[in-house]
Amino acid sequence: MNINSVDFFKNTIYSLPHGAARPILLAWKLQNPENCGNILRLSDSIGFRKVLFVKPLDNISLRKVRKTAGNSFNNVDFSFISENELERDIPSGYEFVAVETAHGSANIFNTELPSKIVFVVGNESKGIESDFIAKCKHVVHIPLTGSCTSLNVSHAATVAAFEWLRQMMSQHLRC
Repeated sequence: MNINSVDFFKNTIYSLPHGAARPILLAWKLQNPENCGNILRLSDSIGFRKVLFVKPLDNISLRKVRKTAGNSFNNVDFSFISENELERDIPSGYEFVAVETAHGSANIFNTELPSKIVFVVGNESKGIESDFIAKCKHVVHIPLTGSCTSLNVSHAATVAAFEWLRQMMSQHLRC
């Protein structure tokens, strides 16, 4: 018998392993408000510490972001910041991991992701600027085996976030 997810998760509770840091998501100069809303919903589902949207977002419609994010719009700590404000908003010890198809990137499924992670996902058409990728501790890509060799930014963030969660939960089970 199927039950809806709200009812299911009332009786089935998952949490991050004890001592695990909650991840941060950094969205690099997105243009699509639906992508922003999807990222907020993802971040609420995983329990992200915060989401930082790096400007410029050309006339982003918060109404559209809110519509896509649903209740997550009010549940997630998020802000729109400039590149200069990045250092201020990232706690010490967190490592930047770019999710990008770049030269030298590693398959995310073969990469041990850090517990204290800042996922960096890029602009819908230009990705993450090379200068910023160079500042990241790791650069990972998602292996794609079909004829379409790109993912929507919110989908890529979802794959990366759930791979991180899988790794954190499996490390906890091994302890």
